[in-house]
Amino acid sequence: MPPYRLRCQLLGHTADVRALATTSKGQIITASRDTTARLWTVNQSGLYEQERVYSGHSGYVTSVCVGRPSDPSSEDLVFTGSRDTTIRVYPLGNSEPIRTLTGHTDT
Repeated sequence: MPPYRLRCQLLGHTADVRALATTSKGQIITASRDTTARLWTVNQSGLYEQERVYSGHSGYVTSVCVGRPSDPSSEDLVFTGSRDTTIRVYPLGNSEPIRTLTGHTDT
């Protein structure tokens, strides 16, 4: 097995990253204890750069996933789960949540 080689660092969060997900276009979404999730896109140099910050949680973001709607013309959705016991739903291309799901009592 070839040795591990670091390709790049994603600098932007102010606390440790707890989860990550990928989109159908090869983007990366990271979730952090800084209460945000961030979208990273590959630039023309082949390195990832921060494109968007998903905010609104009042606790650590502990999980993230991407939902791919059955309608191929629809945009992917980003789901973030937090220690504030909510799940927020964002369109991939928008930093404002379209839904906040409540009712959980733990992460």
